[in-house]
Amino acid sequence: MRLLGFTLACALIWVALEGDFQGSRFLMGLLIGIVLVTMEQSRLRRTNIWRKTFAAVYILFLFLFEIVYANWEQLKIVLAPKVKVEPHWIQYPMQLQSPHFQAMLAAMITLTPGTCSVDVDPGRRIIWVHALNAADAPATIARIHDRLEKPLLSLEET
Repeated sequence: MRLLGFTLACALIWVALEGDFQGSRFLMGLLIGIVLVTMEQSRLRRTNIWRKTFAAVYILFLFLFEIVYANWEQLKIVLAPKVKVEPHWIQYPMQLQSPHFQAMLAAMITLTPGTCSVDVDPGRRIIWVHALNAADAPATIARIHDRLEKPLLSLEET
């Protein structure tokens, strides 16, 4: 039943991406869904696909909120009459095990305005981060952990 739902979801996503609901487009989406289910059938049976999907959507919205918040913080710095920034290099210790999730965290840090991940050391699980305004480095580390890494940890564990 889950595999049928996944196949139908693929078909609906395909129709939404095409932007025009026609029977042929829906059938093409079904065909793509059937191919994906056939290729990944053993993995889909082992994992809870809906839990992972919900976690991924949650991470997406949380990350979008972080981008808006960071833009607001950068706007306050730019519009202030006196520019007061305290740039710092931060050594961020990761808890993520998978290299894919480590790379995703580094990309999320870089895409957040005011921070840039410069180097990822997967062996020691450390990301070197340059923060534009990080007067309190432990607070910046805690924010990265709570808002970016912790949701990725929950996705990695499922």
